[in-house]
Amino acid sequence: MFIAHAASLHGFCTMIRPVIAIDGTHLNGKFSVIMFVAICLDANNQVFPLAYGFGDVEDEMSWTWFLKELKNSIGIPEDCMIISDRHLGIKAAMEKVYPNVPHGYCVFHMAQNIKNDYKRKDVSILFKQA
Repeated sequence: MFIAHAASLHGFCTMIRPVIAIDGTHLNGKFSVIMFVAICLDANNQVFPLAYGFGDVEDEMSWTWFLKELKNSIGIPEDCMIISDRHLGIKAAMEKVYPNVPHGYCVFHMAQNIKNDYKRKDVSILFKQA
C-alpha cells in the first residue's frame, strides 16, 4: 500500500525545498511490516511527510516499488536530491528508478554505523565534526 496525500504532494511541488529523505522502519506489533517513508523539511526545518508505504520486506524489489510510486506521484523535480542510509536495496532501486537524481547518504546513519563498528562514542563525534 502506497499513500501520498494530495496536500503533501501539492506542498512539495510548490513550497518545499527539493531534498527528500527516504527510510524504512520495521513495525512490530500485531502485523510485522516495513513502513517506507519519504519526508522533506519545510521552511521552519519541521518534518514534512511526503509519502509512505507498507511492505513485507526491505529489499531492492520493495524499494524499487516504493520509489516508482513516489516517481508516479511527484515525477522528477528539478534540482532534486534524495538522502538515505546506505541500504543496498535503496542504492540499487535508486539506480533503476532515479538514475539521474543525486543520491546522498544520511550523516546520522553513517555516524551510527561508525559508532557501532568502532565501539567508541568519540569516533562518531569526530566524524560529525569533520
